[in-house]
Amino acid sequence: MTRHVAKIWAGRPARGWRRITISNVLSAILKPCMGTGDCDMSATPSAPNKRSKSRFAATPLGRIAGATLVVTALTALARSTTVAREITAASAFGAGDELDAYLIASAIPVYLLGAIAGSFQSAFVPRYIALAKEKDQGGADRFVGNALAVTVLGMGAVTLVLAAAAQFIVPLMASGFPADKIIMTRELLYFMVPAVMLGAVPVVYTAWLNALELYRLPSLLPGVGPLVAVTILLLFAPHFGIRALAIGTVFGAFIEVLVVVTAARISGHRIPIPRFKISPDLAKVGTEFWPLLFGTLLFSSTTLVDQIMAASLDPGSVAALSFGSRVTALVIAVAACILSSSQLRAWAWALRFCQLFRGWSLITIGQH
Repeated sequence: MTRHVAKIWAGRPARGWRRITISNVLSAILKPCMGTGDCDMSATPSAPNKRSKSRFAATPLGRIAGATLVVTALTALARSTTVAREITAASAFGAGDELDAYLIASAIPVYLLGAIAGSFQSAFVPRYIALAKEKDQGGADRFVGNALAVTVLGMGAVTLVLAAAAQFIVPLMASGFPADKIIMTRELLYFMVPAVMLGAVPVVYTAWLNALELYRLPSLLPGVGPLVAVTILLLFAPHFGIRALAIGTVFGAFIEVLVVVTAARISGHRIPIPRFKISPDLAKVGTEFWPLLFGTLLFSSTTLVDQIMAASLDPGSVAALSFGSRVTALVIAVAACILSSSQLRAWAWALRFCQLFRGWSLITIGQH
């Protein structure tokens, strides 16, 4: 990383210090993380030699296994920052009313972002790969730009609806809270609502980078927000209390946007320009996205229901539930990210191959 920072500084002896921007510094930091996965299913294995990889590593299964190991390690590292955030918050506030209010307020944004991100990636990656093979790269880039514009506008609308309905949602979720605790929860929700709209950019760009087999930074990205939140909590908790954690959550979402956009810029690919257009390809993604989203919302609602039930119990029950389930939640999150990133592109390529083979078979049968 130091070498990359030095390269930015080099070559500008006169006014180099004026040209060092936040974007350049982020680029220097992120370049070592922008490694490609070894999961290119269309690649032809080269002949083995003394300095080449093993024969298993050159096979499609070996490339999937290699990418899975990398994603496993990086995802576990990134998700462990969530545990660090919980430990820091517990040491600062304990299992009490303040942390209960924060956890209930953050439950809806976390629930929505997790469901949207997983569903969008599963619907987006296969379609993008098909477009990149069928059409030119410009068409695939326009498709990403359309998806980005639609996702930002859609999640912006969700943000407005959530902010308007907060006064009705919070009393339903926190039925056991006293009046002052409900007011605090609603205030914290207002603080964290912008994180939903900010999460639209990482959702699209992470799926795009995974489709390009750039797995490393998308695997590390979930650790950026909790680290920023912990930093702001340590600095400002004596002055703002639990509000410092809510502000840190939103600021962490903003930093994630900067990181993922910078990663896309240094990836060597053209950054898609957002254009609001419902193209036929994007409509096909929508037909796959909505069923996936509804199913994900249904199956992931168990955690939300647990928190709502804990809110009706004694003070500190929501925080105690969060502390107790953090390890199992970490394992589940790591497993889900592994399956949705490193292997999705390989299966998408296999599906594309099967479709081509089926078309060739129909043509052959028709000729006979």
